[in-house]
Amino acid sequence: MVTADDGDAAYESFRSRRVDLILMDASMPGMDGFAVCRLVRKESDVPVIMLSASTEPSVRQRAAEAGATSFVAKPFRVYELVRHMRSALVAHRSPSEPPTSVRRSQRRMAASALGRVAGAVDLRMKLSKEVEGPGGERACVFIRVANERDLTREQGRHAAEAVLGAVSKKLVEALGEGSVFWSESNELVGVMGADRLEDALGAARSARAGWKDREGEGVVVRMGAIRYDPGPQLDVDYLLREGRLAAEARSWDEEPIEVRRVSVGQPTSSHP
Repeated sequence: MVTADDGDAAYESFRSRRVDLILMDASMPGMDGFAVCRLVRKESDVPVIMLSASTEPSVRQRAAEAGATSFVAKPFRVYELVRHMRSALVAHRSPSEPPTSVRRSQRRMAASALGRVAGAVDLRMKLSKEVEGPGGERACVFIRVANERDLTREQGRHAAEAVLGAVSKKLVEALGEGSVFWSESNELVGVMGADRLEDALGAARSARAGWKDREGEGVVVRMGAIRYDPGPQLDVDYLLREGRLAAEARSWDEEPIEVRRVSVGQPTSSHP
């Protein structure tokens, strides 16, 4: 591992040695991370993970436009950063790697989509703002691979991430940037107005159909959703717990999925 104290030194370090992955702050003395990333992209497709403490949505967009593989907001948890690094390395194929099967190549490409969605800290910030502010009924959809450990052991560590990556791409297309998250429990969470819930479910089902047509054997995916009215009486942990319980109730092959109406002081209920 090689470190650099400013953007100019980081770029010179990149040019002077073989690099497998670059972990870089958006704000650095000299050249900032965006400038360094643009220079790197003129010479290499090495994975670049951009870090930033800024909460401005434009920072994430600037990172993507500069060519960053993934963006991680500060503060972050170590396992979240490691997950982004692993995903980027799995998806990237260096010239020195031996040829791989078409199947593995497809999975690596699908897994790389996870690097472009926000993480657990961003999800909690989003939900905190949702429950504290005014507005109409909201919804969240939860999707996770139930047999991730077995799938990883039998088919490789990128197998489960490829499924989630394929779904995340469809969800982002349906809901837009900043509405899809890769949570601390290694699940996808889409956050939206309740009137967009069917759009999100339709996007997930579309990804499910495409994945099963290609290579869906052995993958067990859970999907569920919650609906709630925003307000200060709801807390983030409660919402996440209820969403995960809804996902546990159904495989995404089972219809209708579990949609829980969440409200404080009342039992949750299931709706088709």
